[in-house]
Amino acid sequence: RQLCQGSKSSPHVSLKLLYGANEEFMEDLGCLLPRVQVPGELGFDPEAPPVLFVDEDGKSKEICSWMDDSIGSMDTEQESFDLLIEYLRFFERRGLLIAYPKLELPAQDEVTFGGYEIVTSRGQLEVRLKEPVRVQTHAAVLGALAASGMPSRDIATIAGLLERAAALDVDTRAWVHRLYDFARGRRGVHWWEERSLITKEMRKDLRFWAQALARALVAHIVRERKVHVMWGDSSGTRSGGCVRTSSGVVSAWTAQWPKALVAQARGSNYLELRCVLVQLQRLVRQLEETGECEVEGGFVFLFTDNGFTEQVLMHGTASGDATSAIIRAIRKASARLGVKVLVLHVAGTRLIAQGTDGLSRREGPASEGEELDTQSWTAGLAPARPTETILRLVGEVFGARTLACSPHRAGALAGRSWVVFCHPWHAHFWAETAKVAQVMEPFTTDIVFVLPSRNRAQWTRSFRGFTQMARVRAGECEELWSKSEHEALFFFHMPRWVIPSPCKDKYFRQHGDAAMKAAHVVQREVEGGGEVTRLAGLFQRRLMALQ
Repeated sequence: RQLCQGSKSSPHVSLKLLYGANEEFMEDLGCLLPRVQVPGELGFDPEAPPVLFVDEDGKSKEICSWMDDSIGSMDTEQESFDLLIEYLRFFERRGLLIAYPKLELPAQDEVTFGGYEIVTSRGQLEVRLKEPVRVQTHAAVLGALAASGMPSRDIATIAGLLERAAALDVDTRAWVHRLYDFARGRRGVHWWEERSLITKEMRKDLRFWAQALARALVAHIVRERKVHVMWGDSSGTRSGGCVRTSSGVVSAWTAQWPKALVAQARGSNYLELRCVLVQLQRLVRQLEETGECEVEGGFVFLFTDNGFTEQVLMHGTASGDATSAIIRAIRKASARLGVKVLVLHVAGTRLIAQGTDGLSRREGPASEGEELDTQSWTAGLAPARPTETILRLVGEVFGARTLACSPHRAGALAGRSWVVFCHPWHAHFWAETAKVAQVMEPFTTDIVFVLPSRNRAQWTRSFRGFTQMARVRAGECEELWSKSEHEALFFFHMPRWVIPSPCKDKYFRQHGDAAMKAAHVVQREVEGGGEVTRLAGLFQRRLMALQ
């Protein structure tokens, strides 16, 4: 049998052994104390891991594993050697074979993992393409620039090579998607071999990559950035926004869209995305005119009530040419300011209560800070509280289970039933940890997640493997989730793994007796659609009773 791990299907027994051994190793080292990053709290670092487990001295000795490969790091060379020796001895005592020819000793340069090179010798963490991969990709891009046309197959191959480079910085994906669109747009009898002219727009993207790949393409992990907060909103005729810098200075603006743009009757997605661009361009103009801008080099939380804007800026691409052009302009403005922008989708009612919604509708200039609540911005990232009503609802449907609000290691989660109220900033960590826990103890690990729809673009992919039991809108059931919460509340369930019935077994379907197959069908009709379906139906009935 195989269990799903992320996007891969991995042998269960091998992963269980590796994950269990890693958990035991971390326990032996004493790395059991969670160090969490919470937006708005003192010392919050948005570039640091949301959750990290440390020992009593505050040192992290985390070992990251992917299938049969592992990597770890420490502050000094001696500490790294000590950790490596302990790790090797730990696995050798359990009779496991170490692939010593593949072992890399602690170093700060030329350390490769997952197809990338990791460098720490320049005072900061850098991740870059391996040199042979960079040269190969650069040569392919230059070859495409020199050609007048290429088969769709070759264009798609270049786009695939550029995906590895774009993974270092999601901002650069805006210069990849047109290559894919061009390759997919050819639909003839032999479209894969069809030779087509390289368009002017494609050449712009290829020139961008030729310049980027001419030097080492590096992802810098910058720690301790100053955190700034922005809000933006757009209506059919106006847009507005406000900025709160790390020093507490608040500025607001409102402006009317050009008449030519209003006449085009663009949709709300286009206008909301363009509002983000206007926000950043205003800061770029301030930097160029005065030579200084407090937001420069910082980390920006930008709240919007448009889910499309959050999604496309999270993934770096959009399907339309007009919106894609705006995304590229946003990336250029971000690079000019040296900022990292994280767009967060919140409910429109939250922007109305905060005051930014009025900036996109009022006539005339807005006074700085007028009617704007910029103090409680962390409420847009707050977790759900474990209220008595929610706990009673979960208990009635799923049975008694242990409550968890702070992060746990996978070894602590494995083998038990939980109800987890996870912070939206830690949701991705919780999802991946739960998957590891289920691999370690698949038949007894059962987890229910209670999570508001905040910072959703960061965790929605991680929760795809779980069952969404319900989505409760704010105010739909005041006793359960009040209207003042604004965003919806999600309930996800990761059920314990059960051995499939014979009717779902591949061998049984191919070679089973017809009478036996018919008997299994009748039995399934009597039992219903399965445990997950039964729980989902029961959960909905309990919700309706609360309403």
